[in-house]
Amino acid sequence: MDVLDKLKNDWNKSGNAYPSFSETEIYAMLHKKSSSIVKWILIISILEFAFWAICAVVTSIFGNDYRPPAFLEVLDYINYVVLIIFISIFYINYRKISAQNPVKQLLQNIINIRKVVKFYVIYNLCIISFSLVSALVIYGDDFSNSVNPEQVFAIGIVFIVVVFVLIYFIYRLLYGRLLKKLNENYIELQKIKEI
Repeated sequence: MDVLDKLKNDWNKSGNAYPSFSETEIYAMLHKKSSSIVKWILIISILEFAFWAICAVVTSIFGNDYRPPAFLEVLDYINYVVLIIFISIFYINYRKISAQNPVKQLLQNIINIRKVVKFYVIYNLCIISFSLVSALVIYGDDFSNSVNPEQVFAIGIVFIVVVFVLIYFIYRLLYGRLLKKLNENYIELQKIKEI
């Protein structure tokens, strides 16, 4: 039994003890909540972009001896462009969902936002994994001169898996919770649509 059904049962049991809300008022509350969730998705993606940009700047300042291969630098710039595109899409979706739309349009906006967030998370996990594997392949030889090469690659693989799992759980914690709330709103809005 979901929250809306429990609320309906409580209303029926207690008569007029609870205020009654019209379909329009419930829609307005769900609309505002959905807009707030999408705003948080936008804010978190901007903060994430800023975090990676700061990491890149700090690395370039303190890693003067470190010079990545040209293809990794190009990949880095492409990655920033792709992240800016995702942030722009999040902003456009935020503007769309903030506007007063009929229930059907709001439902479609929620579906679109969920798809974009899933693509965003998958893209980030892939690019992070690719960057770590590339770094291991390129710079693993530098460490293998002093240590056994098999040990270097084994440690590198374990490190990559640990970082991947950690980032996956961070994304799941941040974006997963927001998408779950958005999905709950979607289900409630579908009930309104069916009434």
